[in-house]
Amino acid sequence: EDGPRLLWKAQGAGMGYSSFSISGGRLYTMGSVKSDEKLHAFELATGKLLWSVKVGDHFTNGRGGGPRGTPTLVDDLVYTLGTSGWLGCYKTADGAEVWKFSVFDRFGSKNINWGLSESVLIEGDLLICGPDFIEREITQPTVCHLELLFQDNNNRILNFMKLLNILVFMSLVWAQDVLCSNKIEYYQNGNIEFCTLSSEDTLSGQPLPEGTGVHFTKEGVFNWCFLEQDTRIQEHLCRGGGHDFMTAFHPNGQLRTAWLAVDEVIQDIPCSKFRFLSAVFVGIHGKTGQTSFYENGQLRYCELSKKIIIEGKPYRKRDAVRFNSDGKLIVRQ
Repeated sequence: EDGPRLLWKAQGAGMGYSSFSISGGRLYTMGSVKSDEKLHAFELATGKLLWSVKVGDHFTNGRGGGPRGTPTLVDDLVYTLGTSGWLGCYKTADGAEVWKFSVFDRFGSKNINWGLSESVLIEGDLLICGPDFIEREITQPTVCHLELLFQDNNNRILNFMKLLNILVFMSLVWAQDVLCSNKIEYYQNGNIEFCTLSSEDTLSGQPLPEGTGVHFTKEGVFNWCFLEQDTRIQEHLCRGGGHDFMTAFHPNGQLRTAWLAVDEVIQDIPCSKFRFLSAVFVGIHGKTGQTSFYENGQLRYCELSKKIIIEGKPYRKRDAVRFNSDGKLIVRQ
């Protein structure tokens, strides 16, 4: 009753989640009307619908129908990326199409379950957007080249717009200071659970190669990874090669579990590299093939690469040995 006075109310924008862009006394938004996604221009002072043009096809799912993005305004042009994948550029004066294409067709991608939900970014002569899910590993942005000419009714060139680079970040996402590629798994609190590094990165002080699958706790702490290739971790050469060898870390970043790629002497103990048979017969002899460490860096477990005497006791090659956090032998198997 005592709130702001209603100046006008408009209808006909359709359904959707698009917000509003305002410039030059006009208000621009998007909405689905019947089978079409449309771009609308309203007069800011009165709410009068000035023009409306189709920019894509109507999209709907269990989370509701209609566009999710907001038009992007630059000078006398308005850019849209519809939920069904149509990227377009239009004149603000009357909605005349300058250019339009499907990002799914152009980049070989496909829609996500909830539909494209973004507004494009214009930075200088760059148009930056995402064509979304692509069923292959993408490690570099794709660069496309477009030269666009358009004319007014008098056949006079109004503008020459050269989008030298439309950088499309194909499933590349900056999240929690990590550049990820391909599928990203999230916790319910919004933090990343698992993703694949799109380039070499450093987590918990440890450089990791491109293609490494990294896992985080719900609190966002890096705790294990699948190394893409053999990698030296805290002076130990750890096996890579995909999802067969999980390298784990303590909360303080100290190496917790490793699959050694070569035999190593660790704290005067000759530790064996990972051997396939150790993993195959783990249920029989209790050996895992792993090498593990305490949070203070002390060796916890390994299998011997040669015979040795430890604390006055002889051990054979392939024996498994365990130590406490002070380096004292506690188990012989």
